[in-house]
Amino acid sequence: MPNQSQRGDIERHIEELVGFDVMTPDHNKRYFAATLTAVSKMIMALGGKKFSDLTGEAKGEAYMAALNDVPFWAVEEALRRWYRGEFDKEYDYSFPPAPAILRKHAREEQYLVRHRGRRLRELLQAQEEA
Repeated sequence: MPNQSQRGDIERHIEELVGFDVMTPDHNKRYFAATLTAVSKMIMALGGKKFSDLTGEAKGEAYMAALNDVPFWAVEEALRRWYRGEFDKEYDYSFPPAPAILRKHAREEQYLVRHRGRRLRELLQAQEEA
């Protein structure tokens, strides 16, 4: 069982994890900028043929519409894993993922952090056996 000091550390870590969940473009302009930058770099790196500014803007808007409520760090992690080809073999990693596919994988990253918080809360609720 965790002692009082460890319990305090766990509680602080849970608070930090909860804070990660609100690091979304809808919540803060800085997170909006971070997400847009990550998406823009991905489009430039994997976009294939050169396209007009209007096309690039439309693509960016489509991604931001899909990712507006997803934490920027989860998007960055999903993109890192995309660049490494770590998802299903059905994908062609030489092209950008569709906005909905990127959202799906970014949300999976978000859920992993949520799960960690849930597990830590369970640890704090554990009782010693008599």
